[in-house]
Amino acid sequence: MPQALHDYNAMPFGAHKGRKMKDIPDGYLVWLYSQDWLKGRFPAVYDYIVRNANTLPDLILRAADRAGTGRHRPAPAGAGCQLELTETKG
Repeated sequence: MPQALHDYNAMPFGAHKGRKMKDIPDGYLVWLYSQDWLKGRFPAVYDYIVRNANTLPDLILRAADRAGTGRHRPAPAGAGCQLELTETKG
């Protein structure tokens, strides 16, 4: 099992590689979560996002239709700060 990432650990890949996890834009973390490859290739980043889902702001997207087009709908107005985390069987 990979070592857990925390706020002061560096992002291991991508556009924000090397930045502290706490400084990664929320929208980027949400986008990463929506990518089917994230959990398999970077499980520590996936786990970090899941552990911190309650801190992400209103721009959170639903991941319920992950198996579909890969595009996700914004949460309905008034839904507050919620991230619908879904597991896919594979």
